[in-house]
Amino acid sequence: MGVTVLQHYPMTENKTGAQVIDLLTKRVIALGAVHSGQFIVDCETYTSVPSLGPQRAVHVLHNSEQPASVFSLLETAPSSQGPNNVGGAPGVVAGQSSGKIIPLVADALFDLLMMKMTNIYKSKTQTKVEARGPRFVFGGNGMGGFGSNSPAVEGDFLIKLGTITMASNFKGVLIEVEYRPCVIPSACWDMMREFLQGFLGSCVQSSPPQYLQGKMNDVYTPMDTIHQYLEHFTAYRKATGVR
Repeated sequence: MGVTVLQHYPMTENKTGAQVIDLLTKRVIALGAVHSGQFIVDCETYTSVPSLGPQRAVHVLHNSEQPASVFSLLETAPSSQGPNNVGGAPGVVAGQSSGKIIPLVADALFDLLMMKMTNIYKSKTQTKVEARGPRFVFGGNGMGGFGSNSPAVEGDFLIKLGTITMASNFKGVLIEVEYRPCVIPSACWDMMREFLQGFLGSCVQSSPPQYLQGKMNDVYTPMDTIHQYLEHFTAYRKATGVR
């Protein structure tokens, strides 16, 4: 597991999602990348019932790179006793602190647990989001052809071209790039930026994604990837049309 960056790819009026994925596939293959199976990341959101007081949300995500794990992010309710909060975050009144996000990694039994907690948490209707598409390896000892989770598939870069759908409706294209030899974002961001710009063009900003900016000197973990996916999925959910 290395450092991962997620990049939204802007859509144009004259291209469909399938056409964009095909275009990007040709670009990464032209770089020398090797196709290495498929990937999927999905997210389902549950909200607490009104009888529990201030509403809380639980986001449950699955990533095919970690097939035995279930990731969840619990959004706690804002505190009414938050100190030093004058001029704080938007939507938070003076004397009230914003809620926290509590991460959890569990096994597949967590999905069964959520199914048994319907009297506490309800799944939000028609809001399940998923990113799905081809997976490529590039550089190093990239071999390809052994399936998406085989240890025989190696490479410095892992590239995923994701089609975003919500309730079977196309929402956009999201690209994931992981640089495997490094786990400190500040040590590899410049190289990752150049690599992303090489096949995505000017849509890649010179500065790191907002989520990574506060973690540039921290050790990167799979949960950081989940946080990035949730940020993008939330933006796709809020968008009224295709992004």
